[in-house]
Amino acid sequence: MSIAGLRLALTVAAGLAALARGGDGGGGRGGAFELLRREAQKRRLQRQEQRAQRWLLRGDGDWGPRLEEYYCDLYGDATRCPLAELPANASNVLQTGGETRCIFDDSTPYAFQVVPGSASRLLVYFQGGGACFNEDSTELGLCSTDAAPYSPLDGILDPTDAKNPYVGYTVVIILYCSGDAHGGNVVRDYEVDGSSVVQVGQLNVQAALDWVAQQQDNGGLNAELDDLVMSGESAGSLGVQIWGADVAEQISAKRVKVLPDAFVGVFPETYTPQLIYDYGICPWFSNPNPNPNPNPDPDPDPDPDRNPKVLDEGGAREVLRPGAAHARHNKRPARA
Repeated sequence: MSIAGLRLALTVAAGLAALARGGDGGGGRGGAFELLRREAQKRRLQRQEQRAQRWLLRGDGDWGPRLEEYYCDLYGDATRCPLAELPANASNVLQTGGETRCIFDDSTPYAFQVVPGSASRLLVYFQGGGACFNEDSTELGLCSTDAAPYSPLDGILDPTDAKNPYVGYTVVIILYCSGDAHGGNVVRDYEVDGSSVVQVGQLNVQAALDWVAQQQDNGGLNAELDDLVMSGESAGSLGVQIWGADVAEQISAKRVKVLPDAFVGVFPETYTPQLIYDYGICPWFSNPNPNPNPNPDPDPDPDPDRNPKVLDEGGAREVLRPGAAHARHNKRPARA
């Protein structure tokens, strides 16, 4: 765990302890929440400073990464920035454009990161960064809100480490700034510090995958890869579990591996609909199953106000995967 992560964990623990003992001397939940909120404001200021260090305002009035990495803008067109023209074994940042974005109006533009390598072996990595699943968690800053390329690259992302089993692979890093475990497509009905809250992890991931598929079409990657490896840590671990089967459908490969790291997406069956709603993933689901809910013991105390679109409908739902209906990813986010 990083120092920043440890500091956040200790702050949250302090807030929860204050809640448990009836407040921090200032009046129950309100006092504890205020403690966490002040810490969140400090983190937002720190993120703004980090953004200024890693991004700059270009002459066209848009943000772009500072040039320690090669930078290219897709402008919503996956045919731009071909892999063959990117510097090999170096970090490249591709800004996606279109309807992709990070969670806040003042967040950086969305981008993904590419390290060109082999044309036959590909590692797709989902970045982690917490989760913002309701107004409180968003106000408390419990998720990454800017696209932050890895620098330096380490672990399985390091193209120079001889101990890395994926040295020589082309690496595509799905950066994370939507707070929805890479799965949301929703505009929230609340604001934070005057900003709308828009979580479109679905659109962000699909933009990166569309670019990868284009590389298979244009010869930058083999039409059928020898190896396709997918991994991700923390919220990215949930992301790779959400997207794994879909990525395997969209990218042709002889061998496919999925390696979730540090978060296993196994939850009580009766709570899964709540999580789907909280993360803004409802647009992935359609065609309610006409069969009754097979669970004989439903949640005895659901919260329909928090989850009206899922819990009130009852019954299981059939997953409509993005690979089976790409057009859905071009839709504007739903409101919730």
